[in-house]
Amino acid sequence: MVRSRFQERVPGFDTLRFAMIACVVAMHAAMTYMRFVPPWWYVIDARQSVGFSVAVVLLDSFPMSVLFLLAGYFAPASLAAAGAAGFLKSKLRRLGVPWVLGVALVCPFLARASAVSLGNGDMTLGETVAGVFLGTL
Repeated sequence: MVRSRFQERVPGFDTLRFAMIACVVAMHAAMTYMRFVPPWWYVIDARQSVGFSVAVVLLDSFPMSVLFLLAGYFAPASLAAAGAAGFLKSKLRRLGVPWVLGVALVCPFLARASAVSLGNGDMTLGETVAGVFLGTL
């Protein structure tokens, strides 16, 4: 059995997590304006800058690494407090349910918006779902 020694919240970790999430949001926003934007990105703006490309490169992997480190740091205490079944149930409820809802309800609209933005707006929402998510096109 793992003993929990993490009983109190550490405000610095909350602040670090907030800063890393802000970096991830900034990176995704900067991708629209980067010089070498991938052709599959949702919105490609004509006003492109090497500065945004540099920002994307710097922000691409570091924040996620820190977030995974923090999740791993707190996982043993959560596992010890809830047990294996409770831990998995909590993670499924907190992560799995929003993921399924996002894939089912949000992603089709984002894929359609992306297709329209990139000049491929001749498909209906149903055709976009069938083609992009079900692979029938």
